[in-house]
Parts: sequence; C-alpha cells; structure tokens
Amino acid sequence: MIALGEKSYDAAIPELQQSDLQDPNNLYSIALAQLGKGDREAARQTVLKVANFNRVNSFMYAFARRKARQTAKDLAPAAPVTQSGALPTGLSWSRARQE
Repeated sequence: MIALGEKSYDAAIPELQQSDLQDPNNLYSIALAQLGKGDREAARQTVLKVANFNRVNSFMYAFARRKARQTAKDLAPAAPVTQSGALPTGLSWSRARQE
C-alpha cells in the first residue's frame, strides 16, 4: 500500500498480490497500480473481477463494487490512453480508499 501511495507501481503490484486476494479492496488497489503502470487491459480485467466479485456476505465488497464498476466503464476500450502513466482524472488511490 505504501508503494502504491508513493506511485511506485512496479513495486506495488507484487506487494499487493501477496495480500488477501479475497478482499475486493485489495484487488481494486492492484487495478489502480496496473493502471498507474500503464497496463490498461490488466487493470480493466482486475476491476471487472471486483465488479463481479462473488462472495457471500462480503462487507468490503459493498465498498469496492461501485468504484470497480465505474472504473471498468472508464477503462472501456474506447477510452484514451494517457502517455504519462498517471491515473486518469478522478482516479487516485487516496480518493478510491475514501469512497
């Protein structure tokens, strides 16, 4: 999480992959790191996993689902790719965790 907050996306992804992948918020954080790294397709696939997460009584899912569905729409193939590797406007790790 620290690496993601510091925008060290290459370091953040393997760290986050060691977290609880049954927690949709962790998967959403991985998607943000993938997006920050510039891998839009991997980020899109990851947020689709979150948006369609299938776990009974997952309180954390309630927080991640809406964010993931909106991010999946934002990452649809027609969306432009940023060359800077920065997160698209409106997507930030700190904002995502606060919603």
